[in-house]
Amino acid sequence: MAAIPRPVEDISLTRALPVPTREKGMRSSNSCKSCHPGQYDTWHRSFHRTMTQAASPKSVVGRFQGQRLEWNDQAFVLARHGDEFWITEVETADNSRVPVAQPQRVMMTTGSRHQQIYWTSGDDGGLKQLPWVYEIAMARWIPSEHTFMRPDDWKQHQPTWNHDCIRCHSVGPHPNFNVQSEKWETTVTELGIACAGCHGPAAEHIRAHRNPLHRHSVRASGEPDPTIINPAHLNKERSAEVCGQCHSFMSFYDDKAHHDDFHSDRWRQYRPGGKLQEYFKLYKDARHKNSYWPDGSARIGGREFNAMILSGCYTHGQLNCLSCHTMHGDDPYDQMKPVMKSDEGCLQCHQTYRNDIAAHTHHPVGSDGSRCYNCHMPHTGYALLGAGRMHRVDSPTTSRRSTRDRPNACNLCHLDKTLAWTAEHLTDWYDTPPSQLTGDHSKVAAGALWALKGDAAQRAVVAWHMGQPWVIEAAGDKWMTPYLARLLLDPYSVNRLMAHRSLVAVTGEDIPFDYIGPKEDRRKVSMEYMAKWVEARRADDETGPPATLIEAAGKIHQDFERIYRQRDNRKLILSE
Repeated sequence: MAAIPRPVEDISLTRALPVPTREKGMRSSNSCKSCHPGQYDTWHRSFHRTMTQAASPKSVVGRFQGQRLEWNDQAFVLARHGDEFWITEVETADNSRVPVAQPQRVMMTTGSRHQQIYWTSGDDGGLKQLPWVYEIAMARWIPSEHTFMRPDDWKQHQPTWNHDCIRCHSVGPHPNFNVQSEKWETTVTELGIACAGCHGPAAEHIRAHRNPLHRHSVRASGEPDPTIINPAHLNKERSAEVCGQCHSFMSFYDDKAHHDDFHSDRWRQYRPGGKLQEYFKLYKDARHKNSYWPDGSARIGGREFNAMILSGCYTHGQLNCLSCHTMHGDDPYDQMKPVMKSDEGCLQCHQTYRNDIAAHTHHPVGSDGSRCYNCHMPHTGYALLGAGRMHRVDSPTTSRRSTRDRPNACNLCHLDKTLAWTAEHLTDWYDTPPSQLTGDHSKVAAGALWALKGDAAQRAVVAWHMGQPWVIEAAGDKWMTPYLARLLLDPYSVNRLMAHRSLVAVTGEDIPFDYIGPKEDRRKVSMEYMAKWVEARRADDETGPPATLIEAAGKIHQDFERIYRQRDNRKLILSE
């Protein structure tokens, strides 16, 4: 094993981090910089690079200012000493847990755009997570169990980075748990997602291109460079799998292999350009119930590959990740090619719709209802305290109607309309086979049903959508408060958070609300929003569309409570 010399400036930090290696031809991003400065620069600005970093004043986003964090039976004090960040577990306010106050230095960070997680060195050589996460947009520390979709009674275990995060948050990962010493002896090519993660081993590439004549002859030939992998030159399957090695649900082919892998070499056997499914088993269906809607579509962010490969555009066309995305563009946030932020993403293949888009969409050109993405890639995945676009490209349907089904794109805009209303339009416009919809599906708005009786994922999706401007424009907002106020009492904290954000957008009033605060405080805020809504509706004498169960100004139909009592309470845990 060829180990890269470690810097000597901070021995305690570097000893705690995975050992950087160059084995099997892998090289770090610094090896690429001199010859590829443009590509290096665009990658360096990306959030892929900063996914995992050594802890330093440049990488740490959270505030370490002597604050005390206490949740359940644990309490911590955060501090900064020069360029170092420290965590000390202290006794809880009620003395229910009195630990030995041994300060722990933060050695590594994960995340830099939405949230940041902090890791300290464990006795077994692994990196252990501080059970709090810094939420960047809110500038707030949050207990880690309340940053994911999990019920309130779920308790976060303490993850070990070497076991839980290494595969997707580093390049060339080798967890390498030594069963004799019971110690982690982890190695990586590089922390974060870097050049070798997409382009593979570069040792031969670097050696060959030291010769200027060889370098110029390869460029002049116009053929792909055989000494390195460029995902843009691969076929659609191999290209997409480069992204799929991280953006997917997968495991090894048997439980023993998965267990043994933590002290074997299997995690790094896949290399870009290879066939991903020779090394990993992809989850493709609803049997993995927490991760998927019943139709097989992934319902959580970060797993776009599993969804995309179910798309007709992929199975029968040439769609792959690079059809729309680029690692080396100007926008580090979603890494979309600039022109692909428009309908061009779809029109690049579906040329026949270009000259008369309105005839296909039945919505005015330029409106949100006429955007290809909104109909064929709606926001039906939960991720990072919000909703994200599903990457299974398909068409809306009303054939799904259970409390766990994926909401359809039409009713995610027209939340005030019934599934029967949508089915009629789909049949009229696109000759979709008619759906036989009866009972509540024929008389109660789909948005109302999802909010009241849907499972946790349906409630999350509808809570987020109620606050989006295009939804408010399409469905109106004066009927939404009773549903969002009820969602402030949801047993899933992330749903409460999204409901409050939407209430602020719908009402224009930001009543202070702590989504993980005491239940009685949350109930008071819910009642306050309701009281203000009743007053406002009586003042303007407006009700809402009949299907929303608002039967008079400020009065709710009794079916509201009937439907709410049917809520799908099966527990749902989504791990991003």
